[in-house]
Formats: sequence, structure tokens, C-alpha cells
Amino acid sequence: MKLKERIQKWMDIKKIPSVNELAARSILTQSTLSNIMTGRNESANAKTIEKICDGLGVTVTEFYDLDDKEDIVSATINKAESMPKSEDEKTALERLRAMPVDEQQRRVLAEYESLTPEQRAAIDIIIRSLASSRQ
Repeated sequence: MKLKERIQKWMDIKKIPSVNELAARSILTQSTLSNIMTGRNESANAKTIEKICDGLGVTVTEFYDLDDKEDIVSATINKAESMPKSEDEKTALERLRAMPVDEQQRRVLAEYESLTPEQRAAIDIIIRSLASSRQ
């Protein structure tokens, strides 16, 4: 994903209405951010990326993990569909599948954050195995 697409995706997720708004939040000039968003500058230095992330309210890691989160949520849902389920679980999975991706991410991440460190470690192993099986 190109830098401008990643920024736009995060702006959509965070409901930031304009490049000017993000520039103000990021303490960047509007022209710096506009040059990135129009494709005039296809990259940015680390300090600019940090400022953009601050303006978006995300860490640099979260900023770059966006693709992986979408892929992980989709892979997890796809894997869950192939597993035996009760009627309640089938209904819940159908509802999750019908949600927009950003809502799916929010719900899955909220559940993940509620787990113990040991449970998170187990989920991390499962996710890595899902990611490696797609390659």
C-alpha cells in the first residue's frame, strides 16, 4: 500500500475529514501533507511519519500494520467459517462478516486486548500460522 493510501485509510478509520485537519493535528504544513497525498512525494522521512502518526492518534507500528490487520481479520473469519459451530456462533459469524472491515477490526482487537498475556501469546502463534499458510 502506498503511503498516501495508508494515510487516507487511517483518515477514514479515524474520521478525519480533510488533509488540512490532519496537517493541523500533525503539526505539519498543509503543503507537506498535500504533496504526499497528491503523490508528488511518494515517501516521507521518519520524523514526518511520526508526526502524521501523532496526528492520526496511532503508533508507527499500528500505522504500518494496517494491511496485516485487515488480512488477519479476514483470515480469522474465513478460518472460523470452516470450523464446527453452534447456531449462535453461526449467527455471530454472519453478523461479523456483514460489518465494515474497520468495525470488524475494532471488535476483534477489543476482544484481543481483554485476553491475558498467555492467551494473547497463543493467539499470536495462531495468527502467524495463518499468515504463513497464505504465502
